[in-house]
Amino acid sequence: MINAITDDLRLVVFSNCFSSNIAEKVVEYVEATIGMNTSVREDVATIFAAQLYSSIGFGFSLDKAFKQAMARLSIEGIEKQDVDIPQLYVRIGIDANEMYLVKKKEELNAL
Repeated sequence: MINAITDDLRLVVFSNCFSSNIAEKVVEYVEATIGMNTSVREDVATIFAAQLYSSIGFGFSLDKAFKQAMARLSIEGIEKQDVDIPQLYVRIGIDANEMYLVKKKEELNAL
């Protein structure tokens, strides 16, 4: 189904409870996925997603954006067991440190 949606989908975020198993399987079809390894409170999912997408939008690599989102949970005082819920999965051969989802203005101008 994911391949039928688009050819250039690179990241899928599953912010629902117990979605890590799905995320781990879907990473065969896209470069990276994020899933939740247990039940997740709505505030945890919202804070995580907001920071993740903000960091991606500012042009950070997926690895750095994920780490910033995890750090944001800690800063917000989210309990330790909830901070460890989001899991990043990257397809074999892909480096999350080198994966950028937003092009910088200079790169767009060069196109």
